[in-house]
Amino acid sequence: MNIVPITINQNPYSHCIETLYFVESANDLSLNTSEQLKQILRQAEIQLALAGCAQKHLMSVSMYLKDFEDIEAINTIWYEWKQLHCKTTRACFKAEMSHPDCLVEVSFMVCQNHLQTIQA
Repeated sequence: MNIVPITINQNPYSHCIETLYFVESANDLSLNTSEQLKQILRQAEIQLALAGCAQKHLMSVSMYLKDFEDIEAINTIWYEWKQLHCKTTRACFKAEMSHPDCLVEVSFMVCQNHLQTIQA
């Protein structure tokens, strides 16, 4: 087993100066899980633009789902939304929501002030 030390230039987030965190939930809680996620992703695009960022600046995304019965639809929507050059990690968790009609919430971690972008 070879152990290779990681230098600052090899750290995938070494280009990041500031990190932005935000959480989105759907404004219209009468929607089903898939439609709530689509609304959340549209809202996230607005937040990214306001911060001067794009999907390629996403470092991590956590999805909190009321249940996993729609996980296939959630995955399809996620991969359709996520651009090819977006190398973010994503995790899904089953969670109890603060409102009974909230079916999904998404937490975003973004490299806000970047010196360079991670190339695909």
